[in-house]
Amino acid sequence: MNEVTEQLLTFMQQGQSVVLATIIRVQGSAYRREGAKMLIIGDDQFFGTLSAGCLEGDILYRAKNLFRESGARLHTYHLASETDEGWGMGSGCNGVIDVLLERIDWFEETPESQVWSRMISEVGRGRAVHFVRRMEVPAHTVIDELGISIHMSTIMLDADEQTQGSLGEVALDQEWEQRLLRFAEFKEKSHMEVAPESMYFLDHLAPQSVAYVFGAGPDARPLVALLAQVGFRVTVVDPRSAYLQPHFFPQATELLELQPSVAEGHLTLKEDSYAFIMTHSFKWDVDWVRFLRKQRPAYLGILGPRTRTQRLFAPDSVPGYVRSPIGVAIAAEGPNEIAVSIVAQVVQHRRNAD
Repeated sequence: MNEVTEQLLTFMQQGQSVVLATIIRVQGSAYRREGAKMLIIGDDQFFGTLSAGCLEGDILYRAKNLFRESGARLHTYHLASETDEGWGMGSGCNGVIDVLLERIDWFEETPESQVWSRMISEVGRGRAVHFVRRMEVPAHTVIDELGISIHMSTIMLDADEQTQGSLGEVALDQEWEQRLLRFAEFKEKSHMEVAPESMYFLDHLAPQSVAYVFGAGPDARPLVALLAQVGFRVTVVDPRSAYLQPHFFPQATELLELQPSVAEGHLTLKEDSYAFIMTHSFKWDVDWVRFLRKQRPAYLGILGPRTRTQRLFAPDSVPGYVRSPIGVAIAAEGPNEIAVSIVAQVVQHRRNAD
């Protein structure tokens, strides 16, 4: 769950209407890709970005009108200009971006409101959702400086492969429900497909990523801070209470005092979690390796040289899913640089997994 999704959950619980801006198509180069989102509430407050600051002011202006009018609009930004006359403040990005802006009113008795409420509730429960948006341009549509007025319909697919919503036609619903299953199974990236009379955007929302850091030494502190900054809920695990102090890990979600030898039965890693072993104790690392081999996290990184990791797994070989040495090879030195290298590798892994 990123910042935008987290705030969607908050505002749904409060019953506050929002405007959501989503990049649905990129042609050429751009700062963000399809599926990037920006959430706008009143008083020009927003969460997330669609650009490096080039478009946000204009999107806020368009959102204000949607708060008054409701509905959904589609607008295209051309970022190829190298002067200040075009979008992008002369960035010369050579990209064309289609942005969908829609007002979400959580508790209205409309199919779209009900689907959105269900999707955000599912994500709040830690379950991913995949969905397809059908965008139709009515015959007598409004095309003005605010963009193209469009009609939206949505089908969502939850983690149990149950669907909700409709695209307006039984045959379309059946076709796209099957395509959503493939979209989820193969973990495709968000993208748009164009048909003669409609556009379809396949997208997904993921729950917040979870990380477990085994070892609460000083070098774990910048790692936990950076993991939290890129959207992880972080649990720090260590048997030493003196190391598990909140002022050392203010960004951590949980501090868990636990001996590795008794972890089984007391700790179960969440699905698709990330794990980092950095206790600086060979015996503790052996115990954590034994424990985590049964848990099989999506990502397992072990601090230290490859030869040490081989000894941790001996007499077996090191499994291919284990990252050792951990982090991107940037010749990092010291806790802060090492944390940067590790989180860079984590972000790369998460993007590839998406």
